[in-house]
Amino acid sequence: MSPKSVEDVSTPPSSSTKYSFYQVWLILTISSCYIIFGMNIVWPNTLVSHLAVDNTTLFGTQLNLSPSQLDWIGSTSTIGSAVMVIPAGWMVGKLGRRRSIIISVFLHFLGWLLMALAFDYYMIILGRLVTGGS
Repeated sequence: MSPKSVEDVSTPPSSSTKYSFYQVWLILTISSCYIIFGMNIVWPNTLVSHLAVDNTTLFGTQLNLSPSQLDWIGSTSTIGSAVMVIPAGWMVGKLGRRRSIIISVFLHFLGWLLMALAFDYYMIILGRLVTGGS
């Protein structure tokens, strides 16, 4: 048997156009993860400025948050990340990357849903913990 040439190794098994679209789709998918991460980091800054003007929730309840509580909202995501490092590594090893990503995306969505529908301070904190840990 002769060794494969460079052209044989670099050419994908399917058509070149189909493979190119697949690569672009993968790049856009992974890049969206960075966008979501950036939103998670910046979100408390937007929230604090919003709460200074109008602090009513979707349900019409008033959120009277102290400066200490606003600081906790900003730092809770980091705590969630620190707590979930070990279980996330175990989950990837046990369930695989694909299932772990699916679970992580579901948890992240759940955290944002909790924050969007929050009617008190503790729901915001729980949502921040979940989004930071996923």
